[in-house]
Amino acid sequence: MVASPSLVAENAGKRPKGGWGHVIEHLYQRELLIADLLDGAEWTNASAAIDVLMERFIAAVVTRDDDRQLPTRAQSVRPWSDYAADPWLRYRWAKLPVNEFAPLDSG
Repeated sequence: MVASPSLVAENAGKRPKGGWGHVIEHLYQRELLIADLLDGAEWTNASAAIDVLMERFIAAVVTRDDDRQLPTRAQSVRPWSDYAADPWLRYRWAKLPVNEFAPLDSG
């Protein structure tokens, strides 16, 4: 996980108490994915289940503040087709600036 340069500088490169202020957020919530897998109506073998995991296990590193603004788990229950069309659906509902998000720089 990459922290902001200012946060790293403020803490002399050491992890601050409470962490870096980022969380791994599942765009298609884990509970929905698990329910899909347990339902199993769409797949009958391990290969198909793996395909579902590869397709639907989508995550992003976001700030804790952004994470707190997202709709609750109960408010986010939608069919997979909605998330397939727009993985950032919950972020758009929260009116977060998705167009300003950028990939993490690991360098």
